[in-house]
Amino acid sequence: MKNTITFRSLFLALAGLLIVNTQLFAQLPWFTGTTSLTTATRYMEAVDMISSGGSMFTAGTRTNVNGTYDLIVAKYNTSGILQASVTRNLANFDEVPVKIKSDASGNIYVLSTANASATNTDLWLVKYNASLVFQWSVTLSATSTSNEKAVDMAVSGSSVYIIGNTVSTASGSNILLARYTTAGILSNQTNFQFAATANDEVATGAHFDGTSLFVAGYYNNGSNLDGLVLKYSSILGLSYSTAWSSSAATNDAFNAIVGDATSLYVAGYTTSGTIPTKDMVVVKFSKSTGAFSNQSIRSTTSNEEFTHIVMNNTDLYALGNVAKSGNKNYVLVHKYTNTLAVAAAPWPRTYNPGSDSYMGYDLEVKSSGAVLVAGTVFKTSTSGINYTASMALMYSATGTTLQEYVCSNNVGCNTLETSAKAGLFYGSYDSDIAICGGHMAWSSTIANRKANRIEIWGTLITPTEPGDDTPAQSTQRVLQSDNKEVVYTLFPNPVSSELQVSGEEMAAEVMIFDLNGRLVRQLTAGAASFSVDVNDLQPGQYVIRINGEQGQSSQNFVKM
Repeated sequence: MKNTITFRSLFLALAGLLIVNTQLFAQLPWFTGTTSLTTATRYMEAVDMISSGGSMFTAGTRTNVNGTYDLIVAKYNTSGILQASVTRNLANFDEVPVKIKSDASGNIYVLSTANASATNTDLWLVKYNASLVFQWSVTLSATSTSNEKAVDMAVSGSSVYIIGNTVSTASGSNILLARYTTAGILSNQTNFQFAATANDEVATGAHFDGTSLFVAGYYNNGSNLDGLVLKYSSILGLSYSTAWSSSAATNDAFNAIVGDATSLYVAGYTTSGTIPTKDMVVVKFSKSTGAFSNQSIRSTTSNEEFTHIVMNNTDLYALGNVAKSGNKNYVLVHKYTNTLAVAAAPWPRTYNPGSDSYMGYDLEVKSSGAVLVAGTVFKTSTSGINYTASMALMYSATGTTLQEYVCSNNVGCNTLETSAKAGLFYGSYDSDIAICGGHMAWSSTIANRKANRIEIWGTLITPTEPGDDTPAQSTQRVLQSDNKEVVYTLFPNPVSSELQVSGEEMAAEVMIFDLNGRLVRQLTAGAASFSVDVNDLQPGQYVIRINGEQGQSSQNFVKM
């Protein structure tokens, strides 16, 4: 029969699909648009993002009718279509999240710094299920008069670990840690002070390996700052505390930590020279004992420090920002082996293409080895208005430039965009990414709105970037809370001649794209069920995008 799919042809189609998806790793990501959560004329900004159960979750902050900040959590599918959003207020003050995590069951946990009163801040942990139905919330404070600031969080098994700093007039800043059950019950709590004579201890990041919790930071020894690494058992028993300094007269601090089976790697800065400037540093310690192993210092005449470090197999990647003339910065990404040997050129990669200031805020490495950076550019438009633009960088494991992208500006641009503290998400086949941040727009109808914004990137869809001066509510795929993802069924798939499409509602516009993002077919359906003739399409993988009355659907199909 004409439509009969033989085993041979099916095998060849599937084999071709595997080859195509392997090739996707080497392709550049295309910018495909934004999705914004803008339900009112209020300030919103996403600060962290995770992927869980095939969905994206963002945690951010939003002003309420009283002008204070509430926690807002949103769930999107991988096409950027809003599934659910919730807001929560601890008290009539400010709540600002720093981390969002999920557990093995898909439950969502958000750690925030929250004003539990008009004078003090607490650590605030909130749990939702995978549908964003509220489960419980707890607050933590060292004393009734101290101020707590949230830093990091880890979720493992039935435990949720939260890390923060506590400040009181009596003892200065100390590190505060707690372990909760996934039911919200406090199991352990501890307060770390390096020595009775120490002035301040500050946590900056954490790493949990399933057995032990490691915390990075710094402390004040009375005259200088020293880097600090702590190891705790799973029940928060202190195993060791290690201080590190490149010399007795330097200031040293760790900003990030990662580990493998035997070692810990921390990244930060050390000061040096007759006129002290910050130098980027990576230090290696024994995981079991905390003993110093090795260090690598990048010494220049500029102020520079590493803020992030990640590990991929036996390689380390560190992200930092370097000061340049005119109080401006550029982004630097460095690569090391696990012995802290510096990778050969073209590493390190720097990004400073113009006179603007460039800041990197998040770093991830894809399983394919591609190195991703999200950040912000501080610019001045042709009309002389200062603004910020979102930035995304992508390099191969060997340092080849795959993508260096800054959202372009138009004449008279008057918007602000940021991916500060951005989360990075990878979609199907590890070929897509998304960046969360904020977008500020002014117009005659919208005053000072800043939207929870996610930028969707992929290798499959034609780039259609909205202009910087486009109001937030009219950018591509701006969605309100009642939007939904429309479900359409495709059959047969793979297909040889005629693709049958059946959905829940009338489809308006139908577009088909090839793997290079080219539009190869466009038609008006005008029905919920219809067919598409694909006889003249070359064999391979395609994306069909269907715009329905209430939402959008994008799916892959294979032409045999």
